[in-house]
Amino acid sequence: MEKNKQFRQMIHAVQWKIADPPVIKLKTDGSGTEQEITIDAIVNSASPDLMGGREGTVDWEIHRLIDEKLRSKKKTFNQKICKELAQGNERMRFKDKAVIKRVRCPRGQAVLTGGYGFCRYVIHAVGARYRDEDIPESKRKRMFDTCCSSSIQTLESCYHEIVKLIRLYPDIKNVAIPIMGSGHYKYEMEMAARIAVSSVGNALMDWKQSDPESFETSELENIIFFVLEKEDQESIDSIIQEYLPIYERGHQVVFQSSFEAQEQYYNEILVYDEKRGYFAIAGLFRRMLLWVRMFFGILSNAAKEGIGKRDWQRRRMAVEVITVVKMLFPMTGFLIVHYSEAVRGTHWDCLIAGILFYFMVDTVTYLAALLLMADIQKPSANVIRSILLLLFNYVEVSLDMACFYYIRHSGRVSFWEAVEFGVLDKTALEGAAANIPDIIITYGNTALKFFFLTLVFGYLVQHMHLRRFRGDA
Repeated sequence: MEKNKQFRQMIHAVQWKIADPPVIKLKTDGSGTEQEITIDAIVNSASPDLMGGREGTVDWEIHRLIDEKLRSKKKTFNQKICKELAQGNERMRFKDKAVIKRVRCPRGQAVLTGGYGFCRYVIHAVGARYRDEDIPESKRKRMFDTCCSSSIQTLESCYHEIVKLIRLYPDIKNVAIPIMGSGHYKYEMEMAARIAVSSVGNALMDWKQSDPESFETSELENIIFFVLEKEDQESIDSIIQEYLPIYERGHQVVFQSSFEAQEQYYNEILVYDEKRGYFAIAGLFRRMLLWVRMFFGILSNAAKEGIGKRDWQRRRMAVEVITVVKMLFPMTGFLIVHYSEAVRGTHWDCLIAGILFYFMVDTVTYLAALLLMADIQKPSANVIRSILLLLFNYVEVSLDMACFYYIRHSGRVSFWEAVEFGVLDKTALEGAAANIPDIIITYGNTALKFFFLTLVFGYLVQHMHLRRFRGDA
């Protein structure tokens, strides 16, 4: 394949059965002409022991077909797998017809074995169930149709590990991948397909950007997602067409919208928090926090969806733009209240204060969610970006409090006295805490400073790593 590989010619969806010959007709050159593609690596949605799955599954079908190829040699695919992976004394035990049910591939990982006449390679990947099977029946009756975020991360990890193996075997040209999890693991087809296409595409994009020479010189030509039903193939093809423009920009994809993610987080907390050890106050607080986030985060989430949609980089840019805009808004409020006598002391003051309050609660609950729900949300891997955004958030909230104070005491405090109150927690008026509004503003400002101090400490603890001593330094 010529250089500058394009995802548009690489990623496909087809209707195909494992039992069919490993030759698929694809339109690969953009002209509409179909070409016959021979599959040389098939991904098997395997169980952790790699010893075959339930009848009718992809795992079972692959084992059945390879066993037929090995019948003349009086061998089985299970024996070949154990020999290739060479775990302990399994070969000796196979002579006694005893197959050890042990974990040969953990969930979220993938391993490669030979295809033994069926194809060149079989890549075994072990996914995760949509939801835990050990949830009590009493909770099953009232549970939401949701899964654990760790299950999604495990499924995403499978596809990333598959691409890692493709990188290690540069002779692989055409890979057939099933939509993992959409069978007896109970994932809804569209969700499983979005995870599959976005994960593989993101892994390929990471490969292309981190090592372009290796990507371009590899033999890889086609990634083929296969399903049994025509409507599923059309659905996956539409997902691919939706994501292709993003990949053509050199960006990565997110498979969930911000609103879908918020709904999943809330349902997951209801279903799984007790199992995770969040009882009483902790569980109630997490639920209340997400309720508040769902309301006060509407504008921010809508802006992220409007700017970024499924584009991961654009959504990150949207977060940065929103942070800066919210930081600038209290400055604008200051100027309007200070220079416009028509606004000062009227209901417009209340409107400005209300908008400031909305933005401030959005920021505070967003940061609290990052800290208190890190087990279900993906934190940013860029520490420098996170620290800068945290600084901007602190400036925004401090200016919000300064603007509240200025509106409250309009004409009695100067602009800089209000800023000193918001940023330095310095009260400009003597006896300012003599009435309830001033008590709320004063103690609220102090509480916000303490919140940010706690947030910074918690963030630093999460990102501190012990440095290993280097003897050659």
